[in-house]
Amino acid sequence: MMRNTKLLVVGIILSSLKTIIAIEPLSFSFVVLGDRTGGADHVVFEQVVKQIKLINPDFIINIGDLIEGYTSDTQKINQEWDLIFSTLGKLKEKFYFTPGNHDIWDQISSQIYLNRTGYKKPYYAFSAHKCHFVIIDNSQEEKIYEFDSVQLKWLNSTLAKYKRNDIVFCFMHKSFWKDAYINNKPDTLHKLFVKYGVDYVFSGHDHFYCQLIWDGITYTQVGPSGSRYKQYKKEEYGAFQNFVLVTVKNNDVIIKVIKPDGSVLNSDIVTLPDIKELEKIEQSLQIVQNEDTVEVLINNITDFSFNSRGKWEFNPKNWTIVPQETVVLIPPHGNKSFKFHWQTANESVYPLPRFSIFYPYSKLGTKTYKVEKLFPVHRQAQCSKVSGVIKIDGQLNEKVWQKKSINIFGSSEGNVSNTDPWWVSFAYDKDNLYIGAILYDIKPDSISTKITERDDKVYNDDHINIILQPHVTQDTYYQFFINARGTVMDRKCYMIGKDSKKEFKWNSNIIVQTRIVKSKDFNGWILEAALPLKDITFKVPQTWGFNIARFQKRKEEVSVFSVPFEHNPKTFATLKFTY
Repeated sequence: MMRNTKLLVVGIILSSLKTIIAIEPLSFSFVVLGDRTGGADHVVFEQVVKQIKLINPDFIINIGDLIEGYTSDTQKINQEWDLIFSTLGKLKEKFYFTPGNHDIWDQISSQIYLNRTGYKKPYYAFSAHKCHFVIIDNSQEEKIYEFDSVQLKWLNSTLAKYKRNDIVFCFMHKSFWKDAYINNKPDTLHKLFVKYGVDYVFSGHDHFYCQLIWDGITYTQVGPSGSRYKQYKKEEYGAFQNFVLVTVKNNDVIIKVIKPDGSVLNSDIVTLPDIKELEKIEQSLQIVQNEDTVEVLINNITDFSFNSRGKWEFNPKNWTIVPQETVVLIPPHGNKSFKFHWQTANESVYPLPRFSIFYPYSKLGTKTYKVEKLFPVHRQAQCSKVSGVIKIDGQLNEKVWQKKSINIFGSSEGNVSNTDPWWVSFAYDKDNLYIGAILYDIKPDSISTKITERDDKVYNDDHINIILQPHVTQDTYYQFFINARGTVMDRKCYMIGKDSKKEFKWNSNIIVQTRIVKSKDFNGWILEAALPLKDITFKVPQTWGFNIARFQKRKEEVSVFSVPFEHNPKTFATLKFTY
């Protein structure tokens, strides 16, 4: 991206808190580095560092999350910082730090951060003649309107010093600006940026790349530089590893996006408006499953006609869909439906069939997006009635656990599961719902069981995630996270419109026993639980909505019973109670 400025420089000396770097007059470059964590892929980070060394910028600024953090073990925190400095090598001499929530999450981690970076405060500013760089600390801020008042006062006074014809760059970890722009919410920082003529803002945190020009300010959310993808998985949504190169040359500021392999992209390769349009396009294609047919409903929301082909991709061993392809011709703002006959041969439904078309988008319709939708399979499982007593001891010795269980799972994206195998069974009597599960793990010593307190972040450990909806005509349901230690996080949930609301203070009286096993016959962990029916229902069960998932920490993989695994009762599978 290019922007005219009034930068008049005879010579530039860049002064940081630790070093002085000589820069050529009127021409210098710097790199903005994205999130390395959480879920760091250090190999990717090393590739990024290698590319930065080849570019040899004058300095580097990261936008936070270099270490995994979130531990009280100070030795481990320092070891993580040791790895960062070792990987950076000589680059550390021209490295400027911005704190992320994985770098600073409490008072101890804040002090370690300051010790390792050599800074007196986590927020600061420096200048290269008429170019000014402002580093903001929002690592522990959750809401923009609750921003630290002391830092806010400092930011006001700092920005007020700069002249209108100067170039001002701001850096922070969390991208509060996206939510403010999309939902028309007040943004304290954006108001200040407009007031004082800030030109460029860089942030991260959400692990995808995008850019937005708002009130004359160029906002850039740098994508992951080694961290896992979170909200989005497709490149069109900015889900690709990258860092940003900024070049200041004469009166121009040029921003380029660099991939770890050295590929160079324009800064507008993904914009926030693009992403919002893609989300609308995704919603414009719906698939409805009937008894032996499936209907694809397509609404053209653009100003352009498109002539495409709709195609089903599926495993012919498990599925048959006829016809497999069809012509899709829809005028601007028109809609059309297409019917297909389907049949599945067995219970091995994964990978799920996918329907796809190529859809034009962007203001000029010059970009094309492959819309893909999974076959909306509705899965069922059984819950067996128990006549005897089930002892919650983590042994699974009772006969009911020998009955048919759930053992076919898929990935979150509808593919074959990538976790180690596991199975789970449900049973009940007049008082309780029982859950028994065996989860294989060929490396049992790597099973994560860090969370020990009720309602803490169990989802960061190896765990199962159970959703139960006792009354299918109501939008109230319950969610239970149980880790391999037996720690529980439970909550009551209900729908308000399209949004799911959660009561985190709600607790059940669930009883859980787990065991981690290392033996010749089995490696992994076992779970057995009893949930009092009165905690969640007031009548004899018949048919419930439900879903269940497993997170395997070692692989950073999730496997689910029914795809999608969402906070939406319309997507739940069925749990049938046998008598």
